[in-house]
Amino acid sequence: MIRIIFFIIVLFLFSCDPGDEDRQSCYSFINGTDRDVVLEFYSYNSGQNISTIGTYSLNGMGLLNNFCKSSRRALGPVSVIRMDSIIVKFDNTKKITYLKVNELGFADFLYHVNDYTKEGETFNYSYTFTEEDYNNAIPF
Repeated sequence: MIRIIFFIIVLFLFSCDPGDEDRQSCYSFINGTDRDVVLEFYSYNSGQNISTIGTYSLNGMGLLNNFCKSSRRALGPVSVIRMDSIIVKFDNTKKITYLKVNELGFADFLYHVNDYTKEGETFNYSYTFTEEDYNNAIPF
């Protein structure tokens, strides 16, 4: 019995990895246009009600917002921001809506880490809204 307890303690001690520290995953959204861009994040709370996570705007080029969260593993954008939908408005005349689950049952653009530009070997990711995004937006 003592051998079993000793074995379990040794196994537990060797399974702990002191190098496995928290790392910070960050997602930045950048206005790469000369337009007024409004970025809105929403959560549907499992269909119960819609709540606004945040609204960020910038007229002209620059950082709209940066979201960061620490974890022992690299996190995707949904884990960091906790959003169900994203609405991007350009000059308050055109918009693009991105859904966590679209009508085909899949996540739209901006819900996967591969949709972002990664900065080197860090866990910093960014997406820049461009004139192409504006051209693909629909009038409202």
